[in-house]
Amino acid sequence: AQIWSPNGLTTLTATTSVMASTVSSPDQVKQRFLKDGFVILDDSSTGEHMTQMQQRGFPYLTEWGLEFLEQHVLSDKHINESFLGKCVLVHWLRQRPYPEHILCYTKGGPTAGRRSHHVHLIAEGSIVNYRNGSLFRYLQGTEGKRSINEIPSQAYDDVGCPGETKEFPNGGKVILDSRVGFELIQGYVLVHEFAREDLVEDWVKMEVPSALKAKAHSLESEKA
Repeated sequence: AQIWSPNGLTTLTATTSVMASTVSSPDQVKQRFLKDGFVILDDSSTGEHMTQMQQRGFPYLTEWGLEFLEQHVLSDKHINESFLGKCVLVHWLRQRPYPEHILCYTKGGPTAGRRSHHVHLIAEGSIVNYRNGSLFRYLQGTEGKRSINEIPSQAYDDVGCPGETKEFPNGGKVILDSRVGFELIQGYVLVHEFAREDLVEDWVKMEVPSALKAKAHSLESEKA
């Protein structure tokens, strides 16, 4: 994957433990992703590694940070298959709790088509509500204070997308279609957004420190 950057940067349903919702086989991952727009991967070690990232102060653009990205995102067999074909990493950021605000990175639902997907690395003790199936609904939203599209909870309820509230006591890893709304109720998430290469041709490439250029180049592949 290449690393790019753009020119600028509820009503709860029954809460379930993430352990009952994880999938592990490639076929299960694809089926769940295409049906619901998100899938929770079977990865019990994510929370521990997220704690290490936090203790280090979230050093993204360091040798350690790029190795973290490679180990937990780019080298994951499910993610590396890529649901989009050739794509680039366009965002890598931390989302703090934002209860009662449902974020939707790509609006337009079925009209927009599948343009990008996220990998969420989720911290221990986090709670997230995912509006499963909302990628098949066209919903109006407004740009929120985080410069991300927000859609009211009632709008999702009205079209039959009440959502699933998931607890992540040990952290977790989720692949998410960017058209699916999600609400970060507690904890924090590292959001990695991958988009089709043709959509970001005019975006400004992220500046990587000279000492890290060789490492960043080594992360690029023909598949992602």
